[in-house]
Amino acid sequence: MQSIVNEVNKFKLGFFAVTFLVIIAIVIITERQTNLIEEIKKAYEVEKKIENTKKIINEVKEEIESNENKNNEDEEFVENESELIKNSLNKGRNSLTIKNKDGHIRYDLDGKTHGEISTPHKHIYKNNLQNGEIKSVSEISESPIPIKNKDIDIIKNYLLKLKK
Repeated sequence: MQSIVNEVNKFKLGFFAVTFLVIIAIVIITERQTNLIEEIKKAYEVEKKIENTKKIINEVKEEIESNENKNNEDEEFVENESELIKNSLNKGRNSLTIKNKDGHIRYDLDGKTHGEISTPHKHIYKNNLQNGEIKSVSEISESPIPIKNKDIDIIKNYLLKLKK
């Protein structure tokens, strides 16, 4: 009888040991699953950030393309306006110089390309003073600067004032 009790106790002890090991395994698996779930959540958040970044990049690309189209439209407008100014307000002359106390700006409305800058463009010059008098004049810009809409307005206003 004692041997049966011993066998039952061994069985109970073995059963408890196995149960304990199963519980530990379940805890480890659950912890790993929890960690895996957290990693999946992090990966999902990263994926959402990547998608948002892609959206932002596409929006920026669209804005750049829109600005490029606008710049092309502006360039075409400036070219057309320069041609009109040359023929109507500037008596067919290709260029116009506007002076001020610091120097002058020469606007080339039509004519040859300088470097890679086609007309219309401008050259900016400064007066080099010595003892309050102009000693020499030097070009500030290393190469011509493309004319913008605001330059067209300046040229028109200047020429219209001369006609008055």
